[in-house]
Amino acid sequence: MSKRENKTACILFLSILLMMPGVPGAGDPVAEKPSYSEGEYWILLNKNKFKEIKHTFLREEEDSVIFSLNGSDKTSSYHFKAKLKRSPVGYPDPIIDFPLTTGKKWNYQFQRKQAKGPKMDRIRADYKVEAYEPVTVPAGTFNAFKITSVSEATGRGIVTMPQKEQYWYSPDVKYIIKRINRKGDIWELKDFSVK
Repeated sequence: MSKRENKTACILFLSILLMMPGVPGAGDPVAEKPSYSEGEYWILLNKNKFKEIKHTFLREEEDSVIFSLNGSDKTSSYHFKAKLKRSPVGYPDPIIDFPLTTGKKWNYQFQRKQAKGPKMDRIRADYKVEAYEPVTVPAGTFNAFKITSVSEATGRGIVTMPQKEQYWYSPDVKYIIKRINRKGDIWELKDFSVK
């Protein structure tokens, strides 16, 4: 292979590599899994119901981070791998597969206990990082990764309509600063304290 052919092949290879989804380009931001500290908190406001919830960091467990809700025994969690060792009732809290970069895709499959009876539904959720963009919420304006999740349930002989959720995760805040859930509820960050 001549030098010219070698150079052309290298340029072609790099061009293809940079166009692949989930492969960051030279200027694309990448968010690694954050570390949390005692006392960090995030207050989220539900714009539809005028309700606030304070999430305070409690502890990390395997691939999940556990938060106290409003200082009570009730907890919420964010999961950092698309695998959970439990069968949730309802949909699980957000799944974030770090590192994040624009174009990255992943999926999550699990069985969900039905609210009544011993039967299980099978759920598949497909995630994609759509963009890295500025987002304005009551706590300020932050650059955030926009993550879209589309999920479907099968079981009891039925298939549900795809359900869409959107999240905006900010590396600077170490949290989801905006969320639009399946029901159309809009949650936005009102206040926070991180170290």
